[in-house]
Amino acid sequence: MSNSLSQRNVAAQWDVGKTAFTSADRLLQLISTVTQDNVQPQAVLAAEALGLSLMVSSKRIDEAIVALGGNESTRLADFKVMIGLSSGGVVRIIRNSTALTQIFLVATACKLCYVTSEIGNLLFEMIATSGILTKFAVSSSQLAQLVYAFSGHAEGIVPVDLMHEVAIAVSTISGHHSIYQPLETKILAELLFKVFDGLRDDSVESITLSGAASGVWLTTFFIWLLPEITSIFVQQQLIRGSGNSKLCIQLDPVIDCAWKMQTWKAEGQPTSFVFSELAEDKPKFDFLPIRLTKNYLENHSRFGNTKERSMAISIAGALAGGIICLLMEEGNLFTWKLCCRNKTKCAATPLRSAMSGDWISRYENVLLDYGWDESIKDGQGQAYAKLRSGFRKNRQRSSDDAVDTIETIGDLITRLSTEYIDERSGEWPLKHLNSFVFDFAFRIAADAVATAVCNFVSGHRRMSLKQNTNLERRFLSAPLTMEGLNVYAYQRHAFSRLFPANYLEEDDLIVALDGLVAGWEVLWKISAQQSDVLSIRICVGHIRRQDIVYESIRESPSHPTSTSYHTPVEQLNLLSEGQYQGLTPRRESDSVRHHPVISVSANRLHLKSYLVWRSISDGTENSRRVSWMSSIVNLTTAWHVDRGHDLNALQSSELVQRLHDKDLKAFWVSALIHRSLE
Repeated sequence: MSNSLSQRNVAAQWDVGKTAFTSADRLLQLISTVTQDNVQPQAVLAAEALGLSLMVSSKRIDEAIVALGGNESTRLADFKVMIGLSSGGVVRIIRNSTALTQIFLVATACKLCYVTSEIGNLLFEMIATSGILTKFAVSSSQLAQLVYAFSGHAEGIVPVDLMHEVAIAVSTISGHHSIYQPLETKILAELLFKVFDGLRDDSVESITLSGAASGVWLTTFFIWLLPEITSIFVQQQLIRGSGNSKLCIQLDPVIDCAWKMQTWKAEGQPTSFVFSELAEDKPKFDFLPIRLTKNYLENHSRFGNTKERSMAISIAGALAGGIICLLMEEGNLFTWKLCCRNKTKCAATPLRSAMSGDWISRYENVLLDYGWDESIKDGQGQAYAKLRSGFRKNRQRSSDDAVDTIETIGDLITRLSTEYIDERSGEWPLKHLNSFVFDFAFRIAADAVATAVCNFVSGHRRMSLKQNTNLERRFLSAPLTMEGLNVYAYQRHAFSRLFPANYLEEDDLIVALDGLVAGWEVLWKISAQQSDVLSIRICVGHIRRQDIVYESIRESPSHPTSTSYHTPVEQLNLLSEGQYQGLTPRRESDSVRHHPVISVSANRLHLKSYLVWRSISDGTENSRRVSWMSSIVNLTTAWHVDRGHDLNALQSSELVQRLHDKDLKAFWVSALIHRSLE
């Protein structure tokens, strides 16, 4: 009796008769489990009902079960958080339900081109189209939260390689921009629902989809979910699958609508549906897997014939590669200090010094990651030689600050790039394509330079298609000024290539979104190496603390206090009668520890860090605020001496003599409380 009362009280508004949660105990268990992941139970019930109307290959189901069983995570002990995947909560419920597993796979296919909020909107429209909404009232934001809960597990099986293969296969219709243009969400939801409905209908013998809009993604979507019964034709030529597949997709850009669907049964005439609305407010996807960049360009251009477009894309790639090489050879980073009033900064370093050895060894070939092949290297070399020669000539005569600003360097790069384009195009001038070449060369170069410090432990690199040519030109020009690019600005640009800029704050240490977590590598593995400190670690999963999911770990800003951090200093007497006397090592403390203080604000963790040590001289315990961000920035541009303390007696004596000859003095100072040494 109590069970029946519980069921009526808990779920009187839900029609749970056709779900896996028909008993009160199972329903209460669902509610208890999913709320731990900030997921509404009605979102799970609505998604399960939709999943029953879908159809997915058993091979994909097997892959999903394995992916959903992932439990790889790293514990950051200082912060008491887990970074990575968890196989409990919502994920466990999905893994135990075939219908929800099919939802997981549909969302996984969508992750190729859609963010979590967009996938939530699409699932909502499919639920509305199917009539499920009348049984399970749910919002798109609640469905997006469900997708967010399993998004990290989906990253491991997103069909990036398959989409690249499809893009190459459909290259025969190169130049038709609509194959990368999204459909309006409501129309796409209706199309998907009708296709799945027809595939589940045993009386339907075959379904034909003809069109091109969003063709690369839509084709990948179906052939990945249902490889056994899907075939692809490009302009009547079979390129994948068999001719008698139940679902036949014909990529044909000449039809007068986005997509036309025909359903064939054993008897009677075929039933036709027309889907004609593109997403007017969204002419292109926000991002694509990085390997599809060149293919996207081949189909994005709406002007020029095939030969002109091919040349423009080749020049754009070569120019991007040349700009990347120029920045790696000539670019600089700096940290602003109070003592630096002029253009020359005392805390500065070459851009390449902050890069990993792996990046330095491969930056000349980085265009291969964006879809170009080895043939691009000759043009890239020519572009680099042109840019380097012009840049160095300008540097020789730019003693006046007025000719060495971000704006003047940007103008110089644009002028040299224009000259290179004219030289490459020869008798076939491409002036009407210059804007196209500039936009994408700058975009690719900015993306490559900004993400040079990104270390993808797991997950996939995506290329943002959002265009801000002026911002990208300024980002590429700043390192080439005599002043260089502020490290803080570089950090911000690097993170914004991974996450939307309006999602980030300058003090973010670790950020999670759409199944990916990005944070400073030194939080996982402490290192003072210059090539390590700027590294950003990216992995799949979430940020969890005490079984609660958070969006970010943010460092609380440190404000100067009235307390003086400067201590009395003692001058060292290095020479006696002209001879170096050597130094006796000193210690201030036998132990120094990091003491973090974590607070919670909404869905973010806020961190304050302190150094705590006990003084050897008087035994008192001292502490002071320290900053991870400040440490990262200062280590990036600090002087790094390879030999460390390993100077021999002759070298030490020579160093001391040089200090004496230049009338420079040395002092003992505290490494713990002297503010200038942060």
